[in-house]
Amino acid sequence: MNWLLSCVARWCFKQRHSSIRRYPSVRDNVQFFYCKVELTEKNDMDALALARFTSYDPDNRALAVEQVTYQDDEDGHTQFQSQVASALHFGIDVAVISPYDLDYFPLLDRISFK
Repeated sequence: MNWLLSCVARWCFKQRHSSIRRYPSVRDNVQFFYCKVELTEKNDMDALALARFTSYDPDNRALAVEQVTYQDDEDGHTQFQSQVASALHFGIDVAVISPYDLDYFPLLDRISFK
């Protein structure tokens, strides 16, 4: 079910459907930080990625911060890409650390270099 909802959301964003609009509080200067970490035996990261989402109020003050750990499997990969892409679309800053290069995530690689 989550896969279907993610596909519909991505399709709607691509179509710029009139029911999805950018709200006035959405910031124009969205920040996306991606950091690849090298793993050592002491610091094994068994996750696909850690993402920190920061949303802001209309006065540009931090409103909420949420950190999500995505599992290194097919569902985690799909959820990670769709949630990060959606957050960026709606003006939420995203900071990511992952043991993988950015090109391992084709959707994020495409949108980060637009």
